[in-house]
Amino acid sequence: MVAIVLVISITVQREREATERLVASEEVYRTNFESSLAGMLVLARDGSGWLVQRHNTAAASLLPALADGEQWLERLLGADAAARLTSNVLAGRSGQLGLELQVADGRQFQMGVVPLDLDAGPGTLAVQFLDVSDTVRARERAARELERAAEVQRALSPAELPSRAGWDHGASAVPAREVGGDFYDLRIEGRYAVVFLGDVMGKGVGSGILAAAVRTALRSVNPASRPADALADSARIVDSELGRSNAFVTLGYATVDLVTGEVRLADAGHGLSFAVRAAGTRVERLAGNDLPVGLGGDWSEQRLTLAPGDSLLMVSDGVLEGWGGSVPDVEAAICTLRADPALDTPQAFADALCHGSDPSAEPVDDATAVIIHRDLAKEAERR
Repeated sequence: MVAIVLVISITVQREREATERLVASEEVYRTNFESSLAGMLVLARDGSGWLVQRHNTAAASLLPALADGEQWLERLLGADAAARLTSNVLAGRSGQLGLELQVADGRQFQMGVVPLDLDAGPGTLAVQFLDVSDTVRARERAARELERAAEVQRALSPAELPSRAGWDHGASAVPAREVGGDFYDLRIEGRYAVVFLGDVMGKGVGSGILAAAVRTALRSVNPASRPADALADSARIVDSELGRSNAFVTLGYATVDLVTGEVRLADAGHGLSFAVRAAGTRVERLAGNDLPVGLGGDWSEQRLTLAPGDSLLMVSDGVLEGWGGSVPDVEAAICTLRADPALDTPQAFADALCHGSDPSAEPVDDATAVIIHRDLAKEAERR
């Protein structure tokens, strides 16, 4: 008898504890429901529409008509939004649903919907929603900014790249979401080609304007001029603009003798110029120790010769970021891409280099590359 009483006592105690836990859980649910910063609704199906059975304070704030007693979802959100919610629930009622809806007053709501009585069909729903209008507008602004970046990049690019027997070339520019300061040029006059690539430090339309000013100054220089003199002459033109903007420009500037293959290169804090030897089997970085334009006023020169099959390549920081963030990573990528038979032209190579190791990823910084190649086959034809 004592054992039976003891068992009954233990059972009663466990049931009491279970009940207390259930009550506590219900209280936690009620508290979370009422205090949630997101709007919370419980909807019940009534004919072809939805009636609000329960809502929290945040929902009434987001949908003021709730406080006035309105219960029909179609009148709270608008007929189109309610119809879209219904069609999505009917199409996928076996689990949680996430969707973005534009309500009648133009706001955008991010909604999470959970059917509560799956066996009987979508008769009751739990809905959590947030006003994400600001986020949507920010996405739209970012898209417009990307288009502006593309326009700036196009404006800073040569309309048509030149051609010369025995030589080939390519250039590519992939803008990031913000308007940036990348610019480049490749032009041929007489026996000389001029190749340069620069980056105004900073973002925004101001950087784009400064990039246009620097590019214009550089294009006014005689192609036969020494690169160090070209930088010095251009710096005198743009120094005041850079000073007022507290800006500076990293820049690689080279002249190429198209008869001999001799290259003269000045590096103004750029450090991302390369000699690509023997169709990509060997890469030599051409970096100097001189300061960027706007910070320095004297630049030294490096000299090298491009043999048939060699290339001169310049890239921007965005290419560096797209291939792991280090110079060795970029050098490895150059060798790999140049060995790819599908990238058998300098243009195809420049495009692949600018799109990075993951072409689907959103670029963090402008990615720009320009390459001039002494073509082995065309050299033989020319001779």
